[in-house]
Amino acid sequence: MFMAKISKFFKDPCDVYSAIHPLFNVCTLFGLAPYSLIRLENGKKIFKFAWCPLFRNALLALILLGSLTFHAVYDLFPLKEGDLKQNLRYVQETFSSLLSCCAVIFGCIFALKIIEVFKNIEEVDVSFRSLAVWVPYKNLYVRIILHLVGLLLIVVTLTLDFVFFASLEYGDHIYSFFITFMTIILPYFINLLMELQYCHYLNILRIRYKLLNEYLETLVQETKCPNVIEGWTDDAVPTITTNKKKEKKEVFGSGSKVPKSMMAISDPVFIVDQVAALHIKLTDTAHMINYAFCVQQLLRITVAFISIVTALFLVAINFNKSSSQKDDKAPLDYFFTFWAFSNACEVMAIVWITSETCEEVSENI
Repeated sequence: MFMAKISKFFKDPCDVYSAIHPLFNVCTLFGLAPYSLIRLENGKKIFKFAWCPLFRNALLALILLGSLTFHAVYDLFPLKEGDLKQNLRYVQETFSSLLSCCAVIFGCIFALKIIEVFKNIEEVDVSFRSLAVWVPYKNLYVRIILHLVGLLLIVVTLTLDFVFFASLEYGDHIYSFFITFMTIILPYFINLLMELQYCHYLNILRIRYKLLNEYLETLVQETKCPNVIEGWTDDAVPTITTNKKKEKKEVFGSGSKVPKSMMAISDPVFIVDQVAALHIKLTDTAHMINYAFCVQQLLRITVAFISIVTALFLVAINFNKSSSQKDDKAPLDYFFTFWAFSNACEVMAIVWITSETCEEVSENI
């Protein structure tokens, strides 16, 4: 019974909405998806703007800002002028809270753009199916689950570390742990989730650009072979044999989910129109994703640059001081250093997915 439930949980998604459903549920819970998934009478799924998630996200943003304000004004442990470690922690809490609030707020502002993004992706997938190309939904589904599990493990480990060190520093103050959770841990998780959301949305486009490139490569190869179908050349040439079809099916219909043989389609005008429409639709969708995440990513990169430079400066100071100057060292805050390292990894992930997507686009042109 248990294995049956596990098998059902990992069943093959039939569309892009089913593939991203785990990510959508988590983003909805933490204020990054102010829209609902509904099923129409014809069985088709769509995202639809909803007021209930919007009000819930607004409440979450107010709670995050309220916790930061309360921590800054009424904190039981006021800032000390010469305590660099405490000042760094305060800067970390401020930037994390503001970034998470911006992610939630701008996620609500650009919700309609994201709805339009997935509407376009669904139309692209329908066009692919008309060209006998199958999109690997399960690969995306499994990747999302693995990334969410890894993200959860990172946040749980960070929470346990904070609980341990906060108990050593503050004692048994429940207030201190609550403020730490609301100003560091929860904003950190929301920021990571927003980056994961952006990277997976771009990855969805990258996969479709890759499928389109493979389809065009298959088209070029098959038009060069001596047994091309009638309609792609000026002369009437007999179609391929049954054995050739089986070989093509083995190559293009295997578990790798690369495009199937184009021998099932003999209308060159239809294929050219479909390919051109696919390219235009994917390009428009890429612009929508960048437009919906431009403010969040700009703030993310700015904060990452500040935190990385500050952390490297403090690390350099600690390693360059001699042992006789140990008391004069600027204290190295390991939490702040870990936060800066995490910011650097996020920026690297953004650069990687954008460069990979651009590479697929350039190959398609």
